Amino acid sequence: MYEAAALDGAGRVRTFTTVTLPALKPVTAFVVVTSFIGAARIFEEPYLLTGGGPTESTLSVTMFIHRAAFQRQQFGYAAAAAVVLFVLVFGLSQLINRLLGIGRASA
Repeated sequence: MYEAAALDGAGRVRTFTTVTLPALKPVTAFVVVTSFIGAARIFEEPYLLTGGGPTESTLSVTMFIHRAAFQRQQFGYAAAAAVVLFVLVFGLSQLINRLLGIGRASA
């Protein structure tokens, strides 16, 4: 593709924007989605280091679910929070894939 762009007279900037960036879209989508999922799953570090921190300043979503289920014995509330977390992660993953054009059939 780079040779074809060079034969067509594309410069370095045009080659980067029309060849390199579209080739990086799937990798970019994967990295963004897995980074978001990893950020949503953080539990061990804040739990072990601060236990939620002073005035819950380091409380993560998964720590909130853990506290609701195992400290306050509100299993239904924790399950509902986990479902909401799943829906948010799934929805944002789909949004990122649509924005980057991943998964569409090429014509």
